[in-house]
Amino acid sequence: MNLQTANFLANKNKTNIGSTPLLSEALKLFLKGQYLQSSRLLNKLAINGNYEAIMLMGYLYEFGLGVKQNYKNACYWYFHAVNLNQYNHRPLTRALRYFYDPDQLNYKKSAEWFRMSAELSIDRY
Repeated sequence: MNLQTANFLANKNKTNIGSTPLLSEALKLFLKGQYLQSSRLLNKLAINGNYEAIMLMGYLYEFGLGVKQNYKNACYWYFHAVNLNQYNHRPLTRALRYFYDPDQLNYKKSAEWFRMSAELSIDRY
């Protein structure tokens, strides 16, 4: 997910502006570039299982927007967004390899592969 994709995810929810006022406010802050304030609200929602919030928390940690850049935390959030299906098995396998294999340990690459796997979890229909 790049900034354009993250903005799309946030903008997509402007029409049915979030399922809660908290999500609505978090997305508005995100779109304004107020990432620190947005991350505080998104974190509350992500802990409660909101998919958009989980994906955006992973994005914020991966790129260090409003939070200290931390690839391991990005992996954590992206992993929680993964719904295993026929499209994301390989990216998930690579992500886990970079996360756990001591010979290939690389949290940055792992975060990228977890993100791809989570993006492929989105319903295709």
